[in-house]
Amino acid sequence: MKSGETNKAPLENTFDEDGSRPKLPSHWPRDLNGLELFVDCTKRVAWLPPEFGQGIKVTSTGRTLPVYIGPTGKNYYHRGDLEKAEGVDCSAWAAEEHPPTDGMGRRIWYEKFTHAADESEKLISDLEPPAHWPEECVVDKRRRVPWLPEEWGQAWKETITGRPLQAFIAPDGRRFFHRTKIEEEYFGGQRLPDLNLPLNGRGDPVVDVRTSSGGGGPRGRWRLGEGPPKDYAGPDVEAINSALNNRARAADEAPIKRLKLTEADYVESPLVVTQLQDAAALEALGAPNGAELVREGDVTRELL
Repeated sequence: MKSGETNKAPLENTFDEDGSRPKLPSHWPRDLNGLELFVDCTKRVAWLPPEFGQGIKVTSTGRTLPVYIGPTGKNYYHRGDLEKAEGVDCSAWAAEEHPPTDGMGRRIWYEKFTHAADESEKLISDLEPPAHWPEECVVDKRRRVPWLPEEWGQAWKETITGRPLQAFIAPDGRRFFHRTKIEEEYFGGQRLPDLNLPLNGRGDPVVDVRTSSGGGGPRGRWRLGEGPPKDYAGPDVEAINSALNNRARAADEAPIKRLKLTEADYVESPLVVTQLQDAAALEALGAPNGAELVREGDVTRELL
């Protein structure tokens, strides 16, 4: 991978809501110089006219890039090149407001997985705090802050006004509220590096499933259609679980043994897969920006 090279269009954006990949339109190239090409199933860029398509290309280094497909099948990577070669000015289209569509022009809408939780919910947790924690501390179920060492804990403490306050618990049970104080008293004043450990406040494994929104985890997904159906009652956990497994099968035909999410995983935290059992799998999670994990016996596979 070249220095500074990043995934600009995650491969998870190439799947429909049911976990399948749509077929490429007939006028699109089947591949780009032998490299894979997929339809971008998320919202297309605002400036792209409807007669053009938006896809995702897998580079020779395994990274991904957005690519734009012209009406005759020619591909472009930059707006300027597209406008010059096709003789179009995308400014007028970009200046107007249009319903969201995906890379092949299908109408889509955004379904949120999470909601802005009431502050009081942070003080409620079914996770038992470690024995050395102060009694008034509640386990933070979210993924811990990037800099917190593995042997430390992350919790919530209720203030005298009833509001939650973030707290960090040292291995010896002392409670702190500020990173600088921890660094001064335990690490000789040295700045703690970002570890990005895939653990919650108690040290249990937490796996983020990243999306184009970036950041800590998916806040939702793009779905086909003009909007929520009349009987819509929120995210369908079983349907999403099924879609994730279908996505796994599309990426790798090996049998899927387990990939299970629960209703609670869609409330405030990123999508979570729990009960990972081997240390090697947890160690491997530190490298990628995010992953879904599927257990096959004693083997854990990472799906990009």
